[in-house]
Amino acid sequence: AFLVIVAAGLFWLVFSNLRGFYDLIVEFLNIIAALLYGCLFAYLMNPVMKVTQRIMDKLLAKRNLSDRMAARISKITGICAAVLVFCLAVYALIALIVPNLIASIEELLQPEKLESYYATISKWFRGIFTNSDIQSFLEKTVGDPLEMVIGWLDYSVIVTSLTSSVYSVVMVIFNILLGIVAAVYILIFKEELCAQAKKVTVAVFSRQHADRLLELARRTNSIFG
Repeated sequence: AFLVIVAAGLFWLVFSNLRGFYDLIVEFLNIIAALLYGCLFAYLMNPVMKVTQRIMDKLLAKRNLSDRMAARISKITGICAAVLVFCLAVYALIALIVPNLIASIEELLQPEKLESYYATISKWFRGIFTNSDIQSFLEKTVGDPLEMVIGWLDYSVIVTSLTSSVYSVVMVIFNILLGIVAAVYILIFKEELCAQAKKVTVAVFSRQHADRLLELARRTNSIFG
């Protein structure tokens, strides 16, 4: 009964301050964004690493090396190959998208296009008040209604929005770089991390639910990994 009361109290606190709870979740996700990127990148790099390790194991089997040294060389080579392939894939994606995006923006910002947009919007704006007393009043008092609206624009807000957008892009790039570093760490210690995650799952959940979660993770990995 006590746990039910506590759960009900927590439920009421969360939903009575839903906006604050949402902001808290967003802030928490922003803090661990690099770690989440790292987990995703490590999962994407893992197949390349495993293929490279299998190739290196066959090549090193012909060398007179100890098993420990061969395994270490194989893992390091696999991680380097995985990071290289991932970076090349990201570069190819950026090289494919960014030039087309820049070309589209340049096309939209051509003077002829801007004049056409202005003429179309101005015509539509004037058409709202055509043949009405409001049109006569606006022409006598403020002139062009569209120019009046443009004059009301607060350019400081536009500058602030642009600055915020640039900052967001820089933070995403920074988190991606940290994510690559985290992915390398995860790939190096993936066996130990998987074992620790299994122990935590068994400790937190009941035996039945833990087995189901682990089986679900194994099936998911076999399908997508």
